[in-house]
Amino acid sequence: MKPKFLVIVALIFLTSACAPAPAELTATLEQAAAETQTAAPTKTPTLTPSPTHTPIPTQTVTPTSTPTREYTVMLEDDFSDPNSGWSVSEDELTSFAYENGFYSIMLFNKGYATWSTIGDSNEDVRVEVDIRNAELASAAETYGVICRVGSNNSDFYLAQLTELGNVQIWFHYNDDWENLIRRGTGFQVDQLEANHLAFECIGDELTLFVNGELAVQVHDSRLANGEVGFYIQSSSSRPAHVLFDNFRISHVSAGQVDLNELYTQVAGTLIAQGGASAAESAGPYGTEVPIQGANHVATGSDPGEYNSNPPTSGAHYAQWLEAGFYEGADLAGMGAFPHAHAVHNLEHGYIIFWYNCDLLDEPGCQDLKAQIRSYLDQSPVTKLIAFPWHASEVPLVLTSWGYLLELPEFDTGEADRFINANRFLAPEPNAP
Repeated sequence: MKPKFLVIVALIFLTSACAPAPAELTATLEQAAAETQTAAPTKTPTLTPSPTHTPIPTQTVTPTSTPTREYTVMLEDDFSDPNSGWSVSEDELTSFAYENGFYSIMLFNKGYATWSTIGDSNEDVRVEVDIRNAELASAAETYGVICRVGSNNSDFYLAQLTELGNVQIWFHYNDDWENLIRRGTGFQVDQLEANHLAFECIGDELTLFVNGELAVQVHDSRLANGEVGFYIQSSSSRPAHVLFDNFRISHVSAGQVDLNELYTQVAGTLIAQGGASAAESAGPYGTEVPIQGANHVATGSDPGEYNSNPPTSGAHYAQWLEAGFYEGADLAGMGAFPHAHAVHNLEHGYIIFWYNCDLLDEPGCQDLKAQIRSYLDQSPVTKLIAFPWHASEVPLVLTSWGYLLELPEFDTGEADRFINANRFLAPEPNAP
């Protein structure tokens, strides 16, 4: 008889379920008079990356030391018994059910994420599970396993696999995200095959294995214990349906996996804190720009000149924008100075990707926009906006409050580093 246990389900809303369409956006903006309103783009990615099979990468790195850990299985489930104790429920946002020998989680809305936790609070554990998409039409953009979930069901570490073959470990705390480590495109992803993910949380050491191969490891001591569970998210363009199988929680004792030489062997494949060294990642990153103030001006009026291109602070409208990717058509109805809304976002701790397609040919423009969209879709950091800007001298500029970074082309490592270093520097980082 399999043990019974409770599944606690938490939802984080990455986009508004009732975000106005472009036609509605005009009226919403014209009527804006208070800080409680937000405008929405046509598409609002916030997180996303996708799962699936990962044929082993051609460059497989094995740690030089052999782990000598002992694993004691505390709980396992192959989901063949529909009465094994998992939650079964459905509402307008999610469905949790047993399905043909799998445990099924569905997200009906686009741009959402959900996680579920189980078991007792533990310190040193290994959680592993086989995960696959149910079908391509509802393929999740990312999925993973979580550990050290706090009593508030919000603080935790997430180890994830994306549809682009990236593996990452994130720290989620107080409804915000911090990327701890990323390995870029090392794993190829086959959408409908199962991946075996194993996440070890031992002391301050967090290690992710994908299909039996050591993928990434990082050290972080901010969370000492907690529950474990699953995580999935839908993209901004489709819902998600993910199947789980062969779940197991094990207590881990003794042994150590040392990746000191792994970094030198893969040289640039692993990216911690955006590829920066500890010294480089300390403090703000980018070109500092003097703060121009943060006063509100009447919606539709000219906010005046800014001291940087694009703006990094200064006068702005009372209404800010929702996170997501904005095309030129999305700005229709926002008046002659739509960027005055975006400057308000900077005050709230957003990072803005200002892209200028006037400097590129059509293929180059589409490629840049695709890379930005993909990045926004993969990042659990919710406060990200892509905004068309025709005045810059380079194709892409990233700005935070008081800082900017000019890029001749999209660079994932530079984006990671800028976001991790600067997104909490704003005057109102806890505002929506």
